[in-house]
Amino acid sequence: MGSEVVFEILGLGIAAVDDILFVPSYPVPDTKNRVVRAERHGGGLTATALVAASTLGARCAYAGALGQDEESQYVRERLSAAGVDLSLVAERPDARPVHA
Repeated sequence: MGSEVVFEILGLGIAAVDDILFVPSYPVPDTKNRVVRAERHGGGLTATALVAASTLGARCAYAGALGQDEESQYVRERLSAAGVDLSLVAERPDARPVHA
């Protein structure tokens, strides 16, 4: 019998990229405000749960669909850095993570 990869948690759902923009104050209607800082974070219910579980020692894999765009690459990097296996990701040219 061949070797099998066994996962304790398999994620089938949303991975997201959240871009957070910081401004000096809440903007008054019909005005503009300068962005003083920007941060990018991974999110989405499935991806967040997989990162948390992997950090706690569970063997996790993500089996969602991702494309080749910048946000998909960011999701791959963040999940991989957290120890989540990506061998089951479906590659689709039109697939994108949720981006907010």
